[in-house]
Amino acid sequence: NMFEAAETGQGGVRKMEFLSGVVAEPTSMQQTTGPRLHLSELPERLLQGCGCFEVDPTSPRHLDNRWVFVREMTCGASRFYTSAAFDRDIASWESIQKTWKENKQQVKDLWLP
Repeated sequence: NMFEAAETGQGGVRKMEFLSGVVAEPTSMQQTTGPRLHLSELPERLLQGCGCFEVDPTSPRHLDNRWVFVREMTCGASRFYTSAAFDRDIASWESIQKTWKENKQQVKDLWLP
């Protein structure tokens, strides 16, 4: 059973146990976003895989000079990370948060035709 095999999350609660509370809550009461995701919270593996471990901020390979968007989802709440280049050129973190909260279009529609 996948629920029995679920890993234990914060406070000893199984990771899927939050769903019953979310489903029972009116949509207007649900918390679907969290605070901004910070670079220090991104897994090192992810940064290495993207080749984004450049320390020199003037390097084109530095994270802030690349278009990087990350979504983390924990217990039904999404948090987003945008690099400085993504925030400036594609979609700002604020516009992503607003779009997610309004729930009238998909976030990816902010940058896909």
